[in-house]
Amino acid sequence: MRAGLEPEERKFSPHITLARLKDAGRARAEQFVACHAAFHAGPFVIERFALYSSFLSSQSAIHIEEASYPLAG
Repeated sequence: MRAGLEPEERKFSPHITLARLKDAGRARAEQFVACHAAFHAGPFVIERFALYSSFLSSQSAIHIEEASYPLAG
């Protein structure tokens, strides 16, 4: 027990979700990737980052900001 918390028992794989295609077949997913593969963003300033938890409901994903960390510039 570190930091006074019991270890999590559930299996967890940290990840970043870039897109979610509900009920998309393989052809639709491939089309989505092909249409967005050339996306390019120029440089931008990041002042903070946040960690979110998410829960899938029957309507959509619900995101809750759990912590926010400012970045020194």
